[in-house]
Amino acid sequence: AGGNLSAVLAQEGAAGRGPVPALQVLYYPSLYGAQVFPSHELYAEGYFLSRASMQWYGDQYIAREEDWTARRFVPGLAPDLSGLPPAVIITAECDPMRDEGAAYAKALRAAGVPVRYHCYRGALHGFLNFYALMPNGKAALRLGGRALRKAFTA
Repeated sequence: AGGNLSAVLAQEGAAGRGPVPALQVLYYPSLYGAQVFPSHELYAEGYFLSRASMQWYGDQYIAREEDWTARRFVPGLAPDLSGLPPAVIITAECDPMRDEGAAYAKALRAAGVPVRYHCYRGALHGFLNFYALMPNGKAALRLGGRALRKAFTA
């Protein structure tokens, strides 16, 4: 839920309803609610995060069925993404969430938001948690850390 919450906070801040973050760092974010993407189906089973577990997590996160389309749960469907802080979006190739991050990066760019998008080849959802064993995890953490350092010192 971290990437989702970060995107929502950035949107709330840009709309004047809270502080505006210096940078959005979104690791394999869930941004589009019940909308189905090709990676949801392609990596639905056998790649650490399953489609069934995605549904279960979503059901724990929302209170009512209509929340699946609520702006505060589905930041990818916001009608206007202009004016948001720059973003670093990191996804894993073999992850049901991959296409959501890629779609949000594309939508932010179209709205004029500076975006750095990186998809780690061969990585699974949650690869950051295994950074000690997976070089991609360590690289992704460093990418986000360097971007934050730059944003806070600019």
